[in-house]
Amino acid sequence: MAGRVKHSEVFRPNKPTKPKRGYILKEGVVVDQNRGVYKVELDDIDHIVMCRRSGKMDQRNIDCRPGSRVMIEINMLDLSKGRIIWRE
Repeated sequence: MAGRVKHSEVFRPNKPTKPKRGYILKEGVVVDQNRGVYKVELDDIDHIVMCRRSGKMDQRNIDCRPGSRVMIEINMLDLSKGRIIWRE
């Protein structure tokens, strides 16, 4: 069958490298979890951001536990809140 896509390619997209307009991409580690809100400590600076999972992560039930390495989008206007877009 020509044109058939593997299951792993459909459900494991490439890691995002370019942020949306108005957002900053950062990597960090999940420190704490409480009712769908995660505290993420950033790698490069000593800063904790309150984050939620993105919509696609909710749809596919991708779980983030304390100690997970994640990539987050932070809004430029409010640096204390973000969205988890990737879990390694």
